[in-house]
Amino acid sequence: MSSHEETPLGLLIAHVYRLLLIRSNEGLRPFGVTVPQAQCLTILSERPGLSNVEMAAELNVTPQAVSIVQRSLEDAGLVERSRNSTDGRVLMTSLTDKGRKLFKRCDAAMRDSDNELLKVLPAADRRRIKKLLGALIESQSG
Repeated sequence: MSSHEETPLGLLIAHVYRLLLIRSNEGLRPFGVTVPQAQCLTILSERPGLSNVEMAAELNVTPQAVSIVQRSLEDAGLVERSRNSTDGRVLMTSLTDKGRKLFKRCDAAMRDSDNELLKVLPAADRRRIKKLLGALIESQSG
């Protein structure tokens, strides 16, 4: 095993992200869901009623990209969109019952993918990595 102590952190994180993306795609395939769709389902499970602009900010993508993904989720009956009561131009998105059920299955599959990748590390190291990455994210948010 080679040492990566001198490798820039961004490159290491990008590599791990690609590995997780591959595993997540494989885990989600049986449900007919893509990673971007699963990301939307996850966020909506935590924060129902988001607009496309809010979702785009959360995912760091354009509102147009979110709109395409959300339209596919709506067509599949996984989300429903309604007009904002104070600004009728804004569509608010929430999970349907079908979407909540599928989210739970997708969430379990993505967690299994994570665990498969991280199984080479002791449980304490896995918890520490999550804690450290969470701290980095929180320090840059706001």
